[in-house]
Amino acid sequence: MRLTTITHVKVDGFMQGPGGADEDRRGGFERGGWALPLFDGEAAAFVNRVYQRADAFLRGRRTVVEALAAAIASVPRFDAVCESTGWFGDDVLWLDPQPADRFRALTSAVTDAFPAHRPYGGEYDEVVPHLTVGHGVEAGQPRRAEEQVLRQLPIRIDVTAAALWCGTDTVGTWRQVADLPLG
Repeated sequence: MRLTTITHVKVDGFMQGPGGADEDRRGGFERGGWALPLFDGEAAAFVNRVYQRADAFLRGRRTVVEALAAAIASVPRFDAVCESTGWFGDDVLWLDPQPADRFRALTSAVTDAFPAHRPYGGEYDEVVPHLTVGHGVEAGQPRRAEEQVLRQLPIRIDVTAAALWCGTDTVGTWRQVADLPLG
C-alpha cells in the first residue's frame, strides 16, 4: 500500500480545522472551515480523484473506516419493516422503513462521529429515513413503479450491518469498501 498525504496549509502556515467549522476546536480555535470557501471545482475534482484511489484514510491514530465502524457498532441490531411508500416532490419515490427512530439513531451515531460532514451536506434540518426506489426518470414512471411496489409490501428487514460504498458520478466507479456490523 502506498501512503499519500494531503495537507491543507494556509499561507501563514496554519493547519488546524480546514474542513468544517466544528472540525477541530482544540486550544479555543474558532475559525474552522477556512479551506472550504477556497475550494473550486478543480480542487474538488483533484481531491476526489485522490480519495478514489485510497485503500484507507488516516485520521489521527484511527482510519476513517475504523471510526465509522465504531459509530455503526454503537447502534444495536434491529428489525424493520417497510409497509408504505412516500414521495419527495413528484419524482422521488421511496419506501418508509419503520421504526424510523432506529434509522435516525444510526444517522446520529455517524453524524456525531463526523460532525463536519452532515447528511446531505447539512442541506436539510431533518433527515427522513427512507429507501429510494427511483428518481429522475420519465414522468409517470415513478407512479407506475409505486403500483408494483405496493403489491410487494410489507418488506421485512433484519438490519445487521451498513455497507460503505465509494465512487463518483462516473458510471462504474462505485465499489463496496467495507461491511460495518451494528452492535
